[in-house]
Amino acid sequence: MTLFTCSQIWPVCRVGSYDGDVLDPDYVMGVENEQTYLDENGDGERIVSWEFDNERWDEAVVKAAQYAFDCNEPLKAFGIKHVVVKKYWHPREYNFVTDQLYLDVELDDDLSVEDWVRNAVKVIGKPEHKEKVSKFIEDNWKSRDGFSSFMPAQDYDEFFRVAEEFCDPEGEGVDFERFTGSVLALLSLVNHDLDFDDDDFLYGGGAITEDIVEYLSQNYSASEFYLIYKPDEILKMNGIKEPDWDEEIAILEDACAKYRACFEEGSEQDVKCRDWLKKAHERINGLKEDFMDTLDNSVDAYKDEKTGKWDFSKAVLKSWGREHVEEKIKEINDEFGNGLKIETK
Repeated sequence: MTLFTCSQIWPVCRVGSYDGDVLDPDYVMGVENEQTYLDENGDGERIVSWEFDNERWDEAVVKAAQYAFDCNEPLKAFGIKHVVVKKYWHPREYNFVTDQLYLDVELDDDLSVEDWVRNAVKVIGKPEHKEKVSKFIEDNWKSRDGFSSFMPAQDYDEFFRVAEEFCDPEGEGVDFERFTGSVLALLSLVNHDLDFDDDDFLYGGGAITEDIVEYLSQNYSASEFYLIYKPDEILKMNGIKEPDWDEEIAILEDACAKYRACFEEGSEQDVKCRDWLKKAHERINGLKEDFMDTLDNSVDAYKDEKTGKWDFSKAVLKSWGREHVEEKIKEINDEFGNGLKIETK
């Protein structure tokens, strides 16, 4: 016998992917500020995060969740033979619901669903669980202002009445999926086979959530879901050669050294020359930062529909073409390097 439920009704794991939630891809894959991915060497790579591969991510989450359920075998001692993760579902809007897993829950072969419910009710109905179960039902399944519940049992006593009706061949029809899902939820609540914190049960605390996140982070890289590029690739594709910043500074330092050799250390000319060199360092370093910032913020990548490949040939370094960079470097050299009047003794 197979039960059909979802992780919202049977909250044994948390799979929310909305901004900052436990399966937010940026969080799981180590993406910072939705723009930079740090690889194994700690080097930053630019990410075009709006081209995220949602379909690929959903497939990975299903695979990770299946691994987590197989490892933890929730409620195995209570007749659950196997859990199959069917789909990772997302709401159109997140006002009232969040992401969910659709699950097929297979019972032991020799167990009817009615017998399984009877056995479960005996465990759930133990006196020591009454306060916990009652509070959970009231907090999560009871209709109130602004919330209409579709759960078949909305208080403690009603749950057991519905259970009797469910198992009665002549009883009125009970919502099969919601009721069996509620039995799964309450069994997990009182059983503690997944190390739940009672207060955080609905938030998916416990081993399955942790194993899903760990599986994703260890078996996938950001490049499998995000469009990632390195700045030097963009420059090359646009025919722009990044200046050799160290070489530019070395040229200035050499010119200043030759100039200072003409004067005594500490003289007015010597002090002026060192001041010029300091400002040149600052200007070139600032130029480098501006150059890279502009590169990071001006990518215009597009996907070729015929080949399915990404093309960066239309990336634009707005105001930072090669001529502009060379002009800036020349200005610095003229002001702080070539502009110095080198004299010999």
